[in-house]
Amino acid sequence: MYYYRDINDIETKNSFVAKFELTDNFIEECYVKLKFPDYFGFNLDALQDCLLDFSWLEESTIIIIIDSVSLSSESNLRDYVSLFCEVEKRWMQYNEKYSLESDEIYNQYRRHLHWLSENEIKRIAQPRNVKFYFNESEKEYIEGLIREM
Repeated sequence: MYYYRDINDIETKNSFVAKFELTDNFIEECYVKLKFPDYFGFNLDALQDCLLDFSWLEESTIIIIIDSVSLSSESNLRDYVSLFCEVEKRWMQYNEKYSLESDEIYNQYRRHLHWLSENEIKRIAQPRNVKFYFNESEKEYIEGLIREM
């Protein structure tokens, strides 16, 4: 999890950037702003699946900025923070594995998606840097939730 004081300090060059208010409509906003596929299921499991994919985007760095939090329940915030932490962790694990076994990973994708072009397979298989930024004013609260997990 990352925090910002001034939104202009976030390095966004060559990145896909989406800015949100974390509200009860967050999942619907993600569908639109993150360009989720039409089959998106509009629930937390589907959100996690798409946050762990991003094969439809060209950019390898995805920055999700949470400018403010105004959910109707604290348990919803816990669910989202837990999901964000899990997504960041799983992308880090994939990226580590990719750095060691990129040829093997590419070949697995190639076997399963043999009808795609080489460039499409490389785009799908590429490591991604997915970062969640919260406004620094939320840091103490968010970090407290993370410690409770």
